[in-house]
Amino acid sequence: MERTTSIALIGAGWWATSYHLPSLTSDPRVVVTAIVEPDADRRDKVRRGHGIEIAVADVGELLERVVPDGAVVASPASAHADTVRALLERDVPVLVEKPLTVRAEDAYGLVSLAEERGVELTMGYTAQYTRAAQAAKEWVGRDIGDLVQVVIEFSSGTERLFAGEDDADAPDEQHPSGYSPENGGGQGNVQLTHALGMLTWLTDSEFERVAAFTDDRGLDVDVVDAMTFRLRGGVLGVASSTGTVPGETPVRHRVRLLGERGTVEVDLAFGRAWLWREDGVTRHVGPRNDEPGYPAEAPARAFVDLIRGEGPNLAPGRPAAAAVAGVEAMYRSAATGRFVDVLRVGTPSE
Repeated sequence: MERTTSIALIGAGWWATSYHLPSLTSDPRVVVTAIVEPDADRRDKVRRGHGIEIAVADVGELLERVVPDGAVVASPASAHADTVRALLERDVPVLVEKPLTVRAEDAYGLVSLAEERGVELTMGYTAQYTRAAQAAKEWVGRDIGDLVQVVIEFSSGTERLFAGEDDADAPDEQHPSGYSPENGGGQGNVQLTHALGMLTWLTDSEFERVAAFTDDRGLDVDVVDAMTFRLRGGVLGVASSTGTVPGETPVRHRVRLLGERGTVEVDLAFGRAWLWREDGVTRHVGPRNDEPGYPAEAPARAFVDLIRGEGPNLAPGRPAAAAVAGVEAMYRSAATGRFVDVLRVGTPSE
């Protein structure tokens, strides 16, 4: 009889309950043993709806009762550092929703802790779980020569999420507390992090220096971001992100990497990637007919594979920590009007 893997879900917001929980409960290898959620109504709704044995308000209570085989952390970003640290200290593998943390120092600390203890730390950067992303990483390392420049655009309609009334069950409605400054909200932390995480993972690089502007459009968090940056090693880049895309206007989530011998472009929203080489060779990878362009349930499935030793870590923590450092530097630059040197995440040997 196949062994089962026990998973605790930390957070019962709309993303966790719409994607992570269905992915886990539909997997015959998994038993969701606990739900951790401070809101009693949400916690009880999930417990009753899915027959979950343990329902507690915080991770401390969880670990007093059970040490699961893994944990999916989908709580507000401001709570990630303490929650993930507590789990890693008990050698519990963790899948964390983006961003890893709000502060780069905390992100680096979690990565170092996971590496020191030999515990898996992986991220919910959904676009990295596509065949297109895997192909793009291979192309960047093999086909385009030395990287010269990066161009990022991440436009979305998130402005309406940053103001209005909370509704935890409706992803398209407003969630002001979930996306508040106190909880690590704003376009940089909520949206641009996807693209910066893709960049640092594709290139195995980090941000070195950043200059940026942000605009809150009268809200409590940033809605429009523009940054220019230098990666370690000298690659230059620009990134823009806005949450103001209206109604039926298409969003655009693109990372374009220009090398000395070719170019790679990744479409994070629709799971596509392109390669153009100097010798005329072109490649395109996209979703199959039976695959979603944005596989929102894939991170949880891949996490189960990872902790069972049946698959790789498709979204490791170290590039995610580098993305946190980039976003943090963007905010600091915008606030001070100065260039900002970025905290070095480094390598595992450092």
